Amino acid sequence: MTKTVPFNARLDKRTGCWKWTGSKNKSGYGKITRQGITHIAHRYAYEQANHCVLRKDQHVLHTCDEPSCCRPDHLFIGTHADNMKDMAMKLRNGRKLTPDDVRQIRSQYQPYVCTQKTLAETYGVSIKLIQDILNNKIWQYV
Repeated sequence: MTKTVPFNARLDKRTGCWKWTGSKNKSGYGKITRQGITHIAHRYAYEQANHCVLRKDQHVLHTCDEPSCCRPDHLFIGTHADNMKDMAMKLRNGRKLTPDDVRQIRSQYQPYVCTQKTLAETYGVSIKLIQDILNNKIWQYV
């Protein structure tokens, strides 16, 4: 019989995210097997933290956009459509913002000096995304 490694033993908590260090799928999402059933690690983490079982149509999304993150307060429930909208809001032309980018955007913004339009062009994202970052509608944890 193989020994089951505790879930928390597979998490690297040295950064803001709790990154899964065990096996991952090709998209970078953690995989964990419990009682012969393979789960996506962040979905498993959400269910454990919230003492629930999610329906198949419920998706677990990341506020941090880190596929390997299993930190419960970085996770939220949505539909497939919510996931696509979230992805579209945070991506444009394949450009993915990092937490450091978000910090820089917030520190650089100054009306009439470094405008939202300038920031959008610099980071290759929409003005709407810049507005949402500056108004803490997204990336609140940064």
